[in-house]
Amino acid sequence: RAAMLLGQCAPSSSSSGTPPHWLQAFPQAVQLALHFLWPKRFSVKICQFLLANVEYTHLQTYCLLLEPFVHTELCSRAFLMGQASVACGELLRAKDCFVQAVEGI
Repeated sequence: RAAMLLGQCAPSSSSSGTPPHWLQAFPQAVQLALHFLWPKRFSVKICQFLLANVEYTHLQTYCLLLEPFVHTELCSRAFLMGQASVACGELLRAKDCFVQAVEGI
């Protein structure tokens, strides 16, 4: 979608006083970039990728970084943190995460 927006940004040859196409497409491109850089919601796909590739510490870091900003899917995030904690041998932390995750069922 970003490539499509930027592809429409050819300079305008008309002198009718309308702004160039890139000025119209720029706010949309910024909004699209912000969506990827600053997530509004929790993405389980990234976590599934990290679990499949045995990146448990990265999964824990990802979940902890999102905690102050993303308030949806708290129980899913706690369950994934529990899985990563079990794999890292942090059993007490895993138990706490799983107890927190059960609240969402």
